[in-house]
Amino acid sequence: MAGLGRRSNEEINAILKKIMPECDSEYARYPMAYPRWLKLGEKGPKGEPTWIKSDQNAGIKKDYVYGRGPGGPAYYHLLTTNAYVNLYTKVSNARPGGCCAFSAEAREKVDEWDCANRILHARHVSKIPNDGEAAKAQMASAKDSARVHYDANVMQGNFGGGAGPGM
Repeated sequence: MAGLGRRSNEEINAILKKIMPECDSEYARYPMAYPRWLKLGEKGPKGEPTWIKSDQNAGIKKDYVYGRGPGGPAYYHLLTTNAYVNLYTKVSNARPGGCCAFSAEAREKVDEWDCANRILHARHVSKIPNDGEAAKAQMASAKDSARVHYDANVMQGNFGGGAGPGM
């Protein structure tokens, strides 16, 4: 399986578009490097609204993601955090089946999904729309989480194997 670091930006962008067609936008191109997320009510770089109210999903709208957010059900601009909250939820619920036990084709589908999932997760938790900064923040969060679990195991006396002290 090819890791994220072994793929070119063009390959990553093709995967993002394949897995989440809403990512077929200049605003979602990898690597993102914008200074800040847009707030609802602001205008996008071309003067477009940051959200478009819509009670139902009418399909893909260029530069937007349909979903829930503070504006209710709407299309949220790809430079808002709401777009990535909705994209990450969508990609998380779209994991392909047949993981690594079957064909090379099935493994490739899982690998592509994993690539998109990791990028969209990082973006959805990032304080700014910048993939480099998002990856750093994601790694720091993972280290903090691992430290908490390690510390909890040490406090409980679980030093490997989960059997506890004296086992």
